[in-house]
Amino acid sequence: MNKENTSIISALALLASGVVLAYLSFFTSEDGEISNSVLWYFAQTLVYAGSVFGLKIYVDYVLEKRNQYGGGACTATLPKCTVATLMKGASS
Repeated sequence: MNKENTSIISALALLASGVVLAYLSFFTSEDGEISNSVLWYFAQTLVYAGSVFGLKIYVDYVLEKRNQYGGGACTATLPKCTVATLMKGASS
C-alpha cells in the first residue's frame, strides 16, 4: 500500500466516522440536538478529507498538464518531482 492509498483510506474512514458519530448523536439525544463537539469533529473530518482529495486532484492535474505540454522540469517519470516543483511551475 502506498502513501496515496493510505491517505485516501484514512480520509474515507474519518469521513465515515464523522457521519456515524453525527447520526448517533442526533438519534440518541432526547431533543434531537447534535452537540457542538460532534459538529466540530464532523467539520474537521470534512476539512481533512477535502484537503486530501483536493491536493490529489491538483497534483494529478499539474502532472497531466506538464506531460501534455512537453514535460518541463517535472514529469511523471522523474523521481524528483515534488509538490514544491509543481507549485513553482503552476504559477508561471
